[in-house]
Amino acid sequence: MNTGFNNEAQFNKIIRFVQHIEEKEKRYRELYVNCTNDYIKNPESIPIKNLKKEQHELKISYQLLTVLASEINGDVVSFNKVYNKLEDAGMFMTVPEKQNKEYLKQIYSKLDNVMNGLKAVFDSLQETNRNLRDISDNTLDISSGMYNIEGELWDISSNLNSR
Repeated sequence: MNTGFNNEAQFNKIIRFVQHIEEKEKRYRELYVNCTNDYIKNPESIPIKNLKKEQHELKISYQLLTVLASEINGDVVSFNKVYNKLEDAGMFMTVPEKQNKEYLKQIYSKLDNVMNGLKAVFDSLQETNRNLRDISDNTLDISSGMYNIEGELWDISSNLNSR
């Protein structure tokens, strides 16, 4: 009884995951060659952390592929758990889907920049508004003071005219 793997679309997606692993292996191999070549020139500058990270990701990918392969005709729950995790991580996305995802990330980044710019403008407008309120308050104080001076000048003028 074949309870796990019964769909050509799933098979194609598994092949896509294998291709993903092959691309990771190629990147790891290139990084490894660069590290070994650069080690002789300058051992401190080799990207050993990147190499270890790529190796770790490869090991995880191999483990996931092993579970998928062993559960194709076995435990449907285990197969689908791993399959769903890979799908959620975007492993089975087509090139156009990946391009759309990247395009949306770029749009989000640009919108984030626009929002930061608008926040700066808003902050500047708030500061300008506070300054205008201060000017208005000071103008009112000056106007009130001028009214008092005007009254005193009127009094002085009246006193001079009455003499």
